[in-house]
Amino acid sequence: MPTNVLKYGPAGPDDSIHDYTRFGTHEHLLGYADKIKADLVNAASLYNGKEITLYKLTGTHRCPKCTNTITGEILVSNCRECHGTGKVDAWTQVGDFWAYIDFGPEYNIPQLIGNTVNNGQDRETFIIIGAPLIKDQDFLVVKETQEIHKIYNVEPKIIAMGGIVVAQAATTSKIEDGSPEYRVLDLENAGQ
Repeated sequence: MPTNVLKYGPAGPDDSIHDYTRFGTHEHLLGYADKIKADLVNAASLYNGKEITLYKLTGTHRCPKCTNTITGEILVSNCRECHGTGKVDAWTQVGDFWAYIDFGPEYNIPQLIGNTVNNGQDRETFIIIGAPLIKDQDFLVVKETQEIHKIYNVEPKIIAMGGIVVAQAATTSKIEDGSPEYRVLDLENAGQ
């Protein structure tokens, strides 16, 4: 084999038998998974990908603004923190990732004042590269536009190799401004 040939990906396993039906060792597959992730991130950053921040739901606790500290009874029905639910969700930032986004069509609904956009009915598909497993109720922030998209009722489809998650395809719905999830952005902006 000529010495000036470039090799991509991990080194192949030593195979003196030349049995090309085997895929190689587990480390070989892990190296290919890392290479595929690196290629996808490179293409996303250079072309049509968007950088996102992923948040996971870590727990729900009682709202400190509108509930009784002893009984837990809701005292205010129009609380700005929890919107009258009495519970406040807590989210943890998982990290920044690259994603490809397939925006779905917007649907208009007729109303007395004319046709308006039916927010929350749009469905977008995010293909997220290299993120840990995503679950229902996790949400994504598109860094460029500061829009929040939440995963509802559909677990993502996983693309994996050798036990490493390469990418996940998640169907999301855009969250309207003023929803509790937007508090995460307010807290981040206050910290900067």
